Amino acid sequence: MRRLVTSILWAIILISPAMADAPWSGDWTVKWANGAAGLTLAQDGSAVSGSYRTGHGHVEATAHGTQLVGFLIDLGEREGFTATLAPDSKSFSGHTNAGNWLLGIRVDGNDALATRIRLDLSNPRAAFKSFLNASNRARDGESSAAVLAVDAVDFSKQSDWTTRDDQSTAVSKLFKLIDRTTVQLADIPEDAQTSEINVALESAQADAGIHIEIKRSANGDWLIVMPSETDLTSMETALHAGAGTEPVAEDSFRQLSSPRDAMRSFLEGMSHWQTGGDDQAIGTLDLSNIPDLMKAEQGALLSQYLVRAIDRIGYIPLQSIPNDGTSREPYVYFENPSGSIVISPVGTGTDTQWKFSSDTVDGLRHLFRSVQELPPSHTLSGRLIPHSATFEVRDLVQKYVPFLLTEGQGEMHLEYWQIVGVLLNSVLIVLSFLLIRPLIRWLLARLDFTRHLIAPGRFVNMASIVIAVTLIGELIPVWGLPITWRQYSTPIIGTLMVAIIVYLGWQLITLVSSLAEEYVMKASGNPDVAQVDPIILTFTTGLLRVALIIATGLLVSYLWSFSTTGLLASFGIGGLALAFASKETLENVFGAGILMGDRPFKKGDRIVSEGVSGLVEAVGLRSTRVQTPDGSLLVVPNGKLADTAIENLGGRRHINFSTTFILTPDSARQHFVAFSEAILRKLGSSTTFKALDPEMNIAGISTEGIEVELAANLQPLNGGSKRDAINLLFLDVLQVAAAEGIEFGSYSESTSA
Repeated sequence: MRRLVTSILWAIILISPAMADAPWSGDWTVKWANGAAGLTLAQDGSAVSGSYRTGHGHVEATAHGTQLVGFLIDLGEREGFTATLAPDSKSFSGHTNAGNWLLGIRVDGNDALATRIRLDLSNPRAAFKSFLNASNRARDGESSAAVLAVDAVDFSKQSDWTTRDDQSTAVSKLFKLIDRTTVQLADIPEDAQTSEINVALESAQADAGIHIEIKRSANGDWLIVMPSETDLTSMETALHAGAGTEPVAEDSFRQLSSPRDAMRSFLEGMSHWQTGGDDQAIGTLDLSNIPDLMKAEQGALLSQYLVRAIDRIGYIPLQSIPNDGTSREPYVYFENPSGSIVISPVGTGTDTQWKFSSDTVDGLRHLFRSVQELPPSHTLSGRLIPHSATFEVRDLVQKYVPFLLTEGQGEMHLEYWQIVGVLLNSVLIVLSFLLIRPLIRWLLARLDFTRHLIAPGRFVNMASIVIAVTLIGELIPVWGLPITWRQYSTPIIGTLMVAIIVYLGWQLITLVSSLAEEYVMKASGNPDVAQVDPIILTFTTGLLRVALIIATGLLVSYLWSFSTTGLLASFGIGGLALAFASKETLENVFGAGILMGDRPFKKGDRIVSEGVSGLVEAVGLRSTRVQTPDGSLLVVPNGKLADTAIENLGGRRHINFSTTFILTPDSARQHFVAFSEAILRKLGSSTTFKALDPEMNIAGISTEGIEVELAANLQPLNGGSKRDAINLLFLDVLQVAAAEGIEFGSYSESTSA
């Protein structure tokens, strides 16, 4: 690090004197409110001069240190300006005397922008190509390109457009007309024998054409001769009449109706890569040979390969690419033994779209390898080549260890640097696993979750693996691995990860269920806490596990490129046979839903049904567990319970009770009233049950004695059973009888319901 800082300081020291001698000299990109242009300045002492707009505009100024004061001369008009150089000498800002702002950014001589901001007007073909390239970039939003397009046009014969804004409008109209035709640049001569040539442009869509004149100016530049307003109208009428339709929408090219639309849509997507354009660019590639799982990742990588290959091969104007989508003849953009760039139709009828062919997509990696040593032609705008971590790493490898770009043997077609990247990924995953595992173990112990897990150690290991692979797995796309490797590695590794995740999911469901049951048990005795039926927890746990299994099946199908739509459809058709085969199982599952909806009982209730009698322990997806009075466990299908009458003894509001006592005649005559009142008072003050409307009357007289009937509705107060309530009542009767001196006869009976 110390050496790097020292080197930078020495570079600044060595460069500073040169910059100080002529800080204003060099190439600049200048922007103002209504446009932009390339500016070249030369400083000699305090005098600064230069030109912009390809020589159509000039600068005469005087430098006062970091301040520049002078005039902008354009179309015979002089406008004063003042500008101030930034401390790093890489930009300047200023304003004209009219109050318009100026911004200048220095262009490095080795930067691609230095080439793009200039026009080539040396011959008719170069001039027309420069005009088309500038107009295409201007349509895409480059303000400086719009100025270049105007500079490639000769307005000397026209008096209709005198200002720069009028000229820009006229050039835009002319370009839109040319854009409806197909330009064969090979038909435009490079070495013209005359000072004027006429170019015929045909429109396959309209079955008509227009003519464009290219003329050599007095200074030797070849310029497009601007037609008059009347001629522009005539051209537009001819194209519209031939087409028989109204002009198409501005964004219709995104429908990929022709080879030109495919190329334009691809380039526009690349220029807006970070703001959603990636999907648009990827959509122009025929990825039919790539598994669905890999289409997004491989589509992004292949788009980066394609745009860089075009930049090295050389970009031809869009107008040289056919815009006729009726023909199904593929358009060959570039052909090479290692791979070609071909745009071909995909689909039939109205569903036809033009895309870069599947063969092109399959060979892009090899095509780029064959042209990577070519210097970039820089015919593409810099914003069409977005940032890519893969190519940044690859460029570093090419610069410092180029032998790692060698492709290894075998069908995987991995380059050595990619193999190194995969090994590095593996090492990082292991290190991450070793760091994450103790953290998860500590967290589970801290939260006291360990006791709720079946195998805490295994859970920690599995969770650590998933987290480590997820975190470090983000680096995998950086290595730019080819589909020949990814189509096998991704499904296999993905399936293993799904198996681990399913195990973790099952354990987590168990953990949450255990925690919920613990909460319910603690809350059952607290009236201030919302009560939850334990049966709901059991049923919900079952549903979550079924959902986990279904999700696992769908995810594995996706990993192995099985059609999930077809899989679901097969469940719809073949599922009928499955439904018949598993009719009883389905009935039990639906029966569980009915029981949960009707809630005829809760955990701990004593129920009586057909052949079923006992305490409810749990309700699952398929069956209900009931503990019988003799202590055995009875598993009852939910379908059977849902279809039969269920008597919930634990849900009764009160117990109807009546009993008869035989009292001896003597004790009855002397103590009946006191005995009766004492029994009724005892019932009223009981803490075990609440007696509703109790009655005690003489029901008859027999030889055995006096028959007394006691009747009441008993409502248990503490969740006790009917047998407990009656037991306590009889004990109270015996206690009162002993206190009052009551003697029982030889017969008694009791009934209750």
